[in-house]
Amino acid sequence: MSALVSAALEVVEREGLDALSMRRLAEQLGVQAASLYWHVQSKEQVLDLLADELLDRVRTEALPADLDRVATGEVAWTDALTETAVNYRAFLRCRRDAARIIAGRFVGGISLARVLEPILGVLRAGGLSAHDAAYAVYTIIVYVQGFVLHESSPLSASNAEGMERSDALRGVKAAIGALPEDEFPHLAESVDALTEANLEERFRFGLDRLIDGLSAHVR
Repeated sequence: MSALVSAALEVVEREGLDALSMRRLAEQLGVQAASLYWHVQSKEQVLDLLADELLDRVRTEALPADLDRVATGEVAWTDALTETAVNYRAFLRCRRDAARIIAGRFVGGISLARVLEPILGVLRAGGLSAHDAAYAVYTIIVYVQGFVLHESSPLSASNAEGMERSDALRGVKAAIGALPEDEFPHLAESVDALTEANLEERFRFGLDRLIDGLSAHVR
């Protein structure tokens, strides 16, 4: 099964998720497509396996090593949660279509458990109830995955067809600037911030506000 997962990840990394099919996977493995069905019944089952493998890599490559120090008070729970989210975003960004594979999938298994357990521990150490910690980890994960899906998607047809993202943003800014200011006064005063290319700042703004909200909820 590990050879199947490795082959599927190679196809995704080289050609993208949309290129992955049972037939393409069989070609990558050098076998007949029919023989794959002894191991998996559909592409969706392959995606479950890929999500499990990626989550195992999240555990080893993205989770901070000192999460257990939150319980002893050596590391602030808010700092640990911030570092976890930042690392998770970086992990998803550097692997083609990883966010598309993982987002929305909730397949029970040891890989998922080993990712969630320490993060839930951080939230519990921060003072959240077991129920609220579960909802909080869901919220943070969805925020990070959603942000990566958004930032990796083309802004428009022209951007998808080769125009630089910065040029596409300038086009959006010009289009908004051409609108009558008396009809869209709030849009006119916010256009610069709306069309800035600083995704790092946007990500941290949203993440910081989420964690501020969790801190206020605990208080």
